[in-house]
Amino acid sequence: CRRVVGKSWGFTPKTMKWVYTAIVRPKLSYATLIWINGMKTQNSKNLMIKLQTLATKMVTGAMRSTPSNALDLITDTTPLYEFLLGKATTTAYSLKAMG
Repeated sequence: CRRVVGKSWGFTPKTMKWVYTAIVRPKLSYATLIWINGMKTQNSKNLMIKLQTLATKMVTGAMRSTPSNALDLITDTTPLYEFLLGKATTTAYSLKAMG
């Protein structure tokens, strides 16, 4: 994945953020209401943190030692687990409102 972005070649940081927010996150959030309870383990949360950290490092070009929380703040990105939990909650409320 890191081969997609370079200092003088590849996608721009703006394009990488768009790819993550417009393609990767929606793909991950498909049917979240059904499978979100299985993602409450610490191992699953760590996998989501790794995925988002990789994405934000590609957006910013940050070093490997940069904390993931700092990258989330810099890129103005909600942590992936919170994003998915919010999607599941929104879907649940929508379904309940529909009857």
